[in-house]
Amino acid sequence: MSTTAGPVLHDLFRQQAARTPDHIAVVGGGAGGLPYTTLTYAELEALSDSLAARLQSEYNTGIGSLVGIYMPKDAGYIVSYIAVLKAGGAYMPIDANYPNDLLEMVMQDAKPSCVCTTKALAAKLPESQKKFIFDEDSTAWRKELSDGRRPENLNVKDTDPAYCVYSSGTTGKPKGIVCPHRGAVVSYDYRFKAYPYGKDEREACNVFFVWELLRPLLKGATLYVVPDTVIYDSTVLPEYIKDNEISRMLFTPSLLEAMLDSPGVSDMTGLQLVILCGEVVSTQLRQKIRRNLPNTRIHNLYSVSECHDVAGSDLSVDDPQLDPSNRKFCPVGNLLPQVKANILDPESLEPVPLGVAGEIYVEGPTLAIGYLNRPELTAAKFITRDGRRMYKTGDVGYVVEGGMLEISGRCDSMVKIRGYSIELKAVQVAMYELCGDIIHECIVTTAMHNDDRKLVAYVVRKDPSADPNLVKKTIKSKLKSRLPFYMIPTYICVLESLPVNSTSGKLDAKRLPEIDFANEGTDMTVPPSTTTERTIASIYARVLDIPVSTVDVTLGFFELGGHSLLTIKLLQLLNAEYPDKEITLQDLFDHQSVRRMADFIVADRAVSDEELDLHQEVSVLQKSFLINPACMQQVRAFWRNIVNEGALGNSRVLLTGATGFLGSHILASLLKSSPRISVYCLIRPPVDRLSWHEDDASPHSTASPAAACRRRLLATLEQYHLMGGDGLNSADVKDRAHILVGDVSLESFGMPSEDYDYWTTHVDCVVHAAAQVNLLYPYQALFKGNVQASVHVASFCLYNKVKPLHYVSTDAVFPVGKERHYAEDFSIFDAKSPVANELKSGYAQTKWAAEDLIHKFAESTGLPSVIYRLGNLGGYVGPDGLATWNPRDSNLEFLRACVELGMVPAQTEGLHLELTPVNLASDFIVDCLWDIRHTNGKVFHLIQPNTIPMGDVFTCLSSAGYKVEQCSLDAWPADGTFMNRDTVKELCGDNNTYGVENTVSRIPSGKYFEVELSTLQEYIRGLGRAQLLPSAPEGPLSGMVISLVGLPSSDTLQRTLQSQGALVVPAGGFKVLYAASGCDVASVINDVCKKLPAFKGVKGAIITTLDSNSIQERGLNAFLAEVARGMAIPMLALPASSSIDSVAQYVSACAKHQ
Repeated sequence: MSTTAGPVLHDLFRQQAARTPDHIAVVGGGAGGLPYTTLTYAELEALSDSLAARLQSEYNTGIGSLVGIYMPKDAGYIVSYIAVLKAGGAYMPIDANYPNDLLEMVMQDAKPSCVCTTKALAAKLPESQKKFIFDEDSTAWRKELSDGRRPENLNVKDTDPAYCVYSSGTTGKPKGIVCPHRGAVVSYDYRFKAYPYGKDEREACNVFFVWELLRPLLKGATLYVVPDTVIYDSTVLPEYIKDNEISRMLFTPSLLEAMLDSPGVSDMTGLQLVILCGEVVSTQLRQKIRRNLPNTRIHNLYSVSECHDVAGSDLSVDDPQLDPSNRKFCPVGNLLPQVKANILDPESLEPVPLGVAGEIYVEGPTLAIGYLNRPELTAAKFITRDGRRMYKTGDVGYVVEGGMLEISGRCDSMVKIRGYSIELKAVQVAMYELCGDIIHECIVTTAMHNDDRKLVAYVVRKDPSADPNLVKKTIKSKLKSRLPFYMIPTYICVLESLPVNSTSGKLDAKRLPEIDFANEGTDMTVPPSTTTERTIASIYARVLDIPVSTVDVTLGFFELGGHSLLTIKLLQLLNAEYPDKEITLQDLFDHQSVRRMADFIVADRAVSDEELDLHQEVSVLQKSFLINPACMQQVRAFWRNIVNEGALGNSRVLLTGATGFLGSHILASLLKSSPRISVYCLIRPPVDRLSWHEDDASPHSTASPAAACRRRLLATLEQYHLMGGDGLNSADVKDRAHILVGDVSLESFGMPSEDYDYWTTHVDCVVHAAAQVNLLYPYQALFKGNVQASVHVASFCLYNKVKPLHYVSTDAVFPVGKERHYAEDFSIFDAKSPVANELKSGYAQTKWAAEDLIHKFAESTGLPSVIYRLGNLGGYVGPDGLATWNPRDSNLEFLRACVELGMVPAQTEGLHLELTPVNLASDFIVDCLWDIRHTNGKVFHLIQPNTIPMGDVFTCLSSAGYKVEQCSLDAWPADGTFMNRDTVKELCGDNNTYGVENTVSRIPSGKYFEVELSTLQEYIRGLGRAQLLPSAPEGPLSGMVISLVGLPSSDTLQRTLQSQGALVVPAGGFKVLYAASGCDVASVINDVCKKLPAFKGVKGAIITTLDSNSIQERGLNAFLAEVARGMAIPMLALPASSSIDSVAQYVSACAKHQ
């Protein structure tokens, strides 16, 4: 035996094993009908000796060494635990559910000499990590360790490390808490004396396993290792307790409360002692325990990882003060012998008077050694005062007369949720580290919902236009790579900004908006698609106490906000609904989402759940049309007015999708088409409410939802350069672009009935351009935003008065790559047509169904309607030289991939780009609005028939200065990039053709809008200047702005100058910027800088090709000279043509002045 100042844990076990060698020490397994694994004290002594000898000789384990234990809770875990101590080392438990990133961080920090693990889990560890592997079959490892080896007896002291447990840290990096033998020895000794073990006692252990498992083995009791699949099963756990005659067990208060509500609570009456730890104990729970388990003693324990057990109390005694009518929570009790709790003022660290609350500092022999590899953190948390070492717990409490300790809360960012200690700052740091590309600021806190504490995060996006719901999903997905499930916020609220106290400049937490638990997370929810999924989703909703509409069938139960205790109720309801399946807790862990659980349930059925049939979907939805009998009369009246008046006034247009790429351009086209037009933009309200108040719904208030929607609309118009210059002026947008707060996916757009009635009468015409575009989501995920929304819009168009519907569809309603010709009048809705069954993406399916519904709606009611099927929309280059483009456009992604990869598919591959300039498409749609008499019932294809071959793409990228080479499609990356080979084939390889006869008949030129080579060149340069494409390598004229005013038009000259890196502004580029006589030159210069962002950072010269005497009108040269002076850059006037007669000479002249 080692000679130490105090006993060490493994020596205490050896002594007990010698006293009761034949007594059963450990019983593991037994879940799901599997056999139990039983070890006597003698067997456990011998097996742990053998493993300890191996750890010393083969893995260099000694005093201070860390050995990881990475396996499920079972008998092998106990053998490893004791063996590590016998080898002189400290055991380090590793949660089997750690995400890979967190596991990697722990392994890198701890660098254990060995990890005891199983074959299944070993694969997750670094290859270089030394491991001792336990076979899943206990017979194998028992045989391997039955060799009689004994470890070297090291002189381990009670101050040496016994274990290292990892906890969340404020920096986001997990912290290893290193604890000595004596802390556990002192704590165990207290409990042995307070609650001595009787003969043949059996203690079940799962909660706080690594702290609890050794204690019964030091007094000859039998340890029953409760499997993880049993501990939260309210049917199985009470049976387990009864069948195995368990006499004592530790619970978290919430776990025990859930068990007391189960039908099997009577099976738990044999418990002699219940220990409660991990959460505060309410007096109501105490009363409930005493009522249901009248013969069971109740011990309340206050423990902290850094100092083991601190205080405890017997809640079994009769005490009027513990009646719920007198107080809400029970005290944690008296301090352990040798342990002292100092209640100090958090600022001065001076003791506070008896009964006054302060921060609890614990001192005594139970304190941890410190934090592994974190000396600064150890010094900050383990302070020395008057020569006494104490630990700063972060708990707020006070001591009452008699020495009873009361806990009243936390004074730092540590919280406890369902027994898990969570460091809020750690979650916050992880969010910044993992999600820094999408969030600007964040704060993590908690909120109460139905007496259950939830983890909540408030975030501010880096990109204000980013979809809030996509931001939330991305955050959760990234956090799952590092944090355990209980540290991932259940709710994430996206704000425009965090509220700040105007005086202190600090976060004003009181002004954080309350979480809308009823509606949080509905917008991006993937709804159920089968009968079984709908049934299970309703059960999940009942258990989680949330609306069924918020249940995403692809997310796991824990991701939806569930926790281990709620699985008890979930299993009860699932088994009540599907009694033949006998669903277990393990089944729930294996199939956590609604969708996976539904697949599991129907797996054995002869008939599978229903499959998607688009024709059937439309047929069912068609029956839901609520058609007013008077609508036919209204339709006739509408057409009578058209015939008599000759045209539709259309002075008031309802527009959906105004904050999208096409929708914003339709808005601009509408406002520019006539000063009589007013546009009502239906915009979904913001998901956060920081910027508005529910009692202030005035659309003119800056705090209203309408104001928030207007800011979003204005931001979109600014993003696409639709404001100012040749675009819209702010007065027009303010006076004629109105905001309607609503959601097309909701009945009556989610408006009050009076508002809805008013707008159905006030509006003259509807353009439905809103759509939820996602090429990965299935049909049901997009059903609400695309199909259901279209039904609501069509219903609006017929309600109260007839309003023509102009519906924006897509060429995605045609299956690609079929070598077919689709005319505009081709019937894609014919039941005999293969089109519907050939559509694969949920987006294509929903747009097909929506278009078919509108077609049938118009057919059955006479609703005037026009359908526009759009292909890919390109942008255009404005007078400022910058390209306006949808940053998420597939063609742009392809061009970006070409630039980044340095390759373009060869012309021989037969690929091409298809695009129509968005401004031309929006103008075309608006033109059709004014002529419903001739456009009604028609389909217009806005799909480019004159596609751009890859040879032209290569030429234009090369001339813009990009280093690209032509390659075969096989050389293009097959994966590892968003625009991989298959995506390129689908985007650029469509061999269908599309008729545009209807469209061309309305274009004055009689031909479709062709994108010529020069236009594509202009696009690519404009995209580079707008930083939508990576910047091209600098040429000799890079940084120069050249104005070609006064020079005869020459495409060759312009292209040559551009290829050398210059920004060339044709004469027309300055037409709105000429300085009028008597104007404020300084303000005009400022205007130039705003309207020509390309001037920013110019390092060269503004060059005009005019002699100073060759132009008098508006004083252009003088104006340009003022611009040059105002921007502190030189200007050079060159003769218009007399001395420069070639492109080469002109370029040379410019280069001399670079």
